[in-house]
Amino acid sequence: VGVLNGVTLSMRVVGTAQHAGHVLMVHSGTHLPDTDQFCSIAQVLVPNPPGSIEVLTKTPSSIEIRWMEAPLMARSSFFYKLTLTSSQPGGFINTTNTSHTFRSLLPGTSYNISIVTVGVMDFESEKVHIYMVSTKQLSVESVVARAAQEDSMTVTWEKPADYEGSCYYNLNWQSRNGVKRRNTTETVYTIYDLDPGTRYNVSVTPGSDGRLGATTTNSSCTNASPVKGLTCHGPNKANAEIVLSWTQPSGQHSGFLVTVKENKISNWTDTCCNLTVFNLHHDTTYHLTVKTLSCGQSSTPVSLDCRTGITDPPIPPYYESLLVVSYVTQNKFSIQINRTLLDGINGRVTHVGVLVTESPPVLSDDTSILKTNLGKTYDQWRAKETHVYLATVIEAHPLSRSGENPLNIEVGDGSTWEGYTNGALDADGKYQYAIAVFTSLILQNGLVNGDVSLVSVTNFSPAVTLPPYPADIGIAIGATLGIFSVFVIVLIGFIIYWKRFSHKEQPDIQIHPMRSVAVRVEDYEAYYKKKRADSNCGFAEEFEDLKIVGTGQSKTNALHLENKPKNRYSNVLPYESSRVKLSIIHGSPYDDYINANYMPGYNSRKEYIAAQGPLPVTLSEFWRMIWEKNVQTLVMLTRCNEQGRVKCEQYWGSGTKHFENITVTTTSDVPLEDWTVRDFNLKNVKTAETRPVRQFHFTAWPDHGVPKTTELLINFRHLVREHMDQYSRHSPTVVHCSAGVGRTGTFIAIDSLIFQIERENKVDIYGIVHDLRMHRPLMVQTEDQYVFLNQCALDIIRSRTGTNVDLIYQNPAALCIYENIEPKQRFS
Repeated sequence: VGVLNGVTLSMRVVGTAQHAGHVLMVHSGTHLPDTDQFCSIAQVLVPNPPGSIEVLTKTPSSIEIRWMEAPLMARSSFFYKLTLTSSQPGGFINTTNTSHTFRSLLPGTSYNISIVTVGVMDFESEKVHIYMVSTKQLSVESVVARAAQEDSMTVTWEKPADYEGSCYYNLNWQSRNGVKRRNTTETVYTIYDLDPGTRYNVSVTPGSDGRLGATTTNSSCTNASPVKGLTCHGPNKANAEIVLSWTQPSGQHSGFLVTVKENKISNWTDTCCNLTVFNLHHDTTYHLTVKTLSCGQSSTPVSLDCRTGITDPPIPPYYESLLVVSYVTQNKFSIQINRTLLDGINGRVTHVGVLVTESPPVLSDDTSILKTNLGKTYDQWRAKETHVYLATVIEAHPLSRSGENPLNIEVGDGSTWEGYTNGALDADGKYQYAIAVFTSLILQNGLVNGDVSLVSVTNFSPAVTLPPYPADIGIAIGATLGIFSVFVIVLIGFIIYWKRFSHKEQPDIQIHPMRSVAVRVEDYEAYYKKKRADSNCGFAEEFEDLKIVGTGQSKTNALHLENKPKNRYSNVLPYESSRVKLSIIHGSPYDDYINANYMPGYNSRKEYIAAQGPLPVTLSEFWRMIWEKNVQTLVMLTRCNEQGRVKCEQYWGSGTKHFENITVTTTSDVPLEDWTVRDFNLKNVKTAETRPVRQFHFTAWPDHGVPKTTELLINFRHLVREHMDQYSRHSPTVVHCSAGVGRTGTFIAIDSLIFQIERENKVDIYGIVHDLRMHRPLMVQTEDQYVFLNQCALDIIRSRTGTNVDLIYQNPAALCIYENIEPKQRFS
């Protein structure tokens, strides 16, 4: 390139090598024939091209590249010209560096990049290219969808990383009416008008300059909707229950959770829209809460208070002691009823009635048959149309504060009530009565309808004999003298006969032991001292009489070959009449067997279950019994190992243990000096139902022996009884030691003994043990245990009169389960 005589001259040179510069000679002058003379004007270097291009990083709005320096250009003056093009022509950039970042690009767009080396006088090298280099698509980070309410959801996300430009966002979700779309420039959006308890997929797609980026999706559930129209009622049934009903909540649900506040039990159901809650007490108000469950959070709770129904009132086994005939006349008598008979455990007792019959009664003592006579009247009885009639009914007013005002009912006073007449009785007559206790009295045409009323009836009392009128006394005396004369003659004849044949050998006669040896509390200390004389000789005689009690009863199932491995001791087998029967779950008729018997307590004929300590092969049956009989109180009176021998298999662990369909989790373990209190959580793996069970483990009782002090066992009994009264009023309490007879019998006997002293003002240890042995053999196994029970009775009585200040007895409420009581050493 140059200028000659004012004319610009130029020339393009091609075909030069890329690795070296070339000298370009430009000459001017006159060409003379046969000469090579020229005039040299300039000398320049053609630049070499740069090396290959490498892409370092890409973002939605930038591309960073670098390249190798053009070779052999170190002594030259040069630079690089970069050109960036897409679908439209682009500009160029000059730089002396070997790297560069293109900015402010469009996201998701392809670009072509070329580089040339520019040297002296703007001579350019060949171009180096890289094609179709694309920026990243826009995409959002961390899309999070959270339920705001039951019908709304809030979606949040972060702005696309490394993007410098402005952008917008497209939201998509599936609604009940199809796919919904919304645009926003914010990074948070709340979606409304959704269905409760429903899972939604939400997608976010960023965009810029009309170009959409990548779609990011997440899902979440709206909160469940609460139930509507919740109602409840407690039907009058033998087992207390509450039936809950509600209407279908809006949206979707996976089930419903019903919680009973008072017993901390939760019930789950996957069906709508009712649930029956069991394991409750009669005539008790419960606070129930219902939550709807779904894939999201459960609904806000809906609560209401509901009262369980009532049922027939209980008749305690000791009811005879609560009834006293206070006076009699020629045509009427009065009954005094202790209000303990009116126990409101199954509902408040509203009325009390008296059924009357002549002695001896024609009907049996079957209370279901007696109920049918509640509609019979005095007039019908007088007309010989019935053997039993309802004499009168009175209202059972609430107990006074003193708790001592008995009910007094006169039979034969001539009063009337509804369709009944309490007519006069016959002088010199013998009558028996039964008490009818009502929690619900239903009348039909002025008469009691025993089929629909809620009522329990005692057995008939012993005969009540009315005195004759005075005019009849002389006749009675004459008759008595005549009978006496006949008796004297017979007696003389018998004496003569006896003397004549007294030398003959007499056959053995089976003497049945007595059933009761009841002593009044005020007479007991003298009785005790008399029996303790001569090394407990009196108690030894009583205990000897008890040895044969109940032994003739059947033990058929216990003796089956298939059941023998389930018995710890061959001489301790459950009687058939009272044995605990389990459900048959494997199809074998022997599935129902366990070495355990129902035992009478003071409040119920099945208040306890006496069981042997579980064997390795009976662990599952033991926990199945706990579950099926709804046991919530468990008493253990042995250590697992004593004197090097296994007395009971440990049936719990430090965590969770599995026993077929039952899992047992130990939730707390509180060891004290003489006992340990453990809490278990039982779960039925088939129904997912859970129940709490508390175990009271007495550890200070030697096998075949007695505890060091009476105070120790009495205090332990109070602790157990407090829990029973709160949680086991409608289910049996399981008591076991090793064999389930000695220590077990003694503990059950002490509980009945304390009630007997407190409520009846008497002591009948013989009668208690007799009753226990009619249900399970060897209950109260040793003479020492029998004497120990009598010592307990004495100490309890002394504590009531203030003559035994050492005995901790008067404040059972103070016996907190976490309190370590150290009793004094005392046993006389």
